[in-house]
Amino acid sequence: MQLVYGGAWWLIVWTIKPFPLWYLFNDLVMFSAYMWFIHWLVKRLTAFIDHLVHLDQQANYDELTGIRNRANFDSISASVFDFYQTRQLPVTVVMFDIDHFKQFNDQYGHLTGDQVLKHITHLFEQRLLKVTSHGQLFRYGGEEFVILFRGLTASDVQKIMVSIVQYGRQTPLVVDGQSLNITVSMGITALQPTDPDFNTWFNRVDKALYQAKQQGRNRVTTEKTTQTFDD
Repeated sequence: MQLVYGGAWWLIVWTIKPFPLWYLFNDLVMFSAYMWFIHWLVKRLTAFIDHLVHLDQQANYDELTGIRNRANFDSISASVFDFYQTRQLPVTVVMFDIDHFKQFNDQYGHLTGDQVLKHITHLFEQRLLKVTSHGQLFRYGGEEFVILFRGLTASDVQKIMVSIVQYGRQTPLVVDGQSLNITVSMGITALQPTDPDFNTWFNRVDKALYQAKQQGRNRVTTEKTTQTFDD
């Protein structure tokens, strides 16, 4: 194709200003060599970029669920805290985990446990994309997940999370013809002006999740107030 393109071009030029055939042959060779080098360079750059993307995927994304992982959360959490605390802008963190997750592994096997994790991840990720552009989902570890909501208050976030959980009840995970009853416990808290560092803020949401589990699971605790997802 390079030779055809180059030959056609020089043929047009030759009709306007004739030149020796050796000149045409020389330019076609140079043109082909130049295009081969460009093609080789593009392939090398593409392979390098693909390699960087692959490294980024390995470092920042969970292999099983495909969402951002604990390492990525740790790397951005401090900067999120500094940015929103300095400017006194609303930002809310959510932590939730799957109730009695170990029972899914023990009763149905670890492959089913993996399906449960993927199902919950897909549910929250897809619904977040539909209802808000402010939520960023992470797999914190095991069956625990964290969501950062930039620009939203705890009250706003609670409404979003309750709507997602209620939607999830209408789309259960079915394994071998059996519908699995998957519930979550959840803690929600907003960044406070008095929080001196990120750990203070994050410890508060961790305690909120613990409170939801202590009061019966399948519940959400928002700023120390616990309720079921039907309230």
